[in-house]
Amino acid sequence: MFISVTLKLPAKLKMRIARAAKQKGQSTQRWMLEAIEHEVERRERFLAYVKQAQHTDPNLGPVDEIETRNRVRFWLEQLSTGRKVTRAAPRRAR
Repeated sequence: MFISVTLKLPAKLKMRIARAAKQKGQSTQRWMLEAIEHEVERRERFLAYVKQAQHTDPNLGPVDEIETRNRVRFWLEQLSTGRKVTRAAPRRAR
């Protein structure tokens, strides 16, 4: 089921969307729907990942806590750059 939504776009943005949709062989409506869906899914994954990181075991040692924080940092960096980021090897306890 679809619900209609009216959205006013700046003319330049509308042209950019039309160009991107044409390049992908889609209607502008389909392209915008996929873009919105992609962003909502990205946001949900981000919030779930942060929640998971916040609820790590309080009995973790300092090395485990650092590793957990590094995983969150790695994921956020990957998300913000939109490209693959080389992940550092996990640290081992001394």
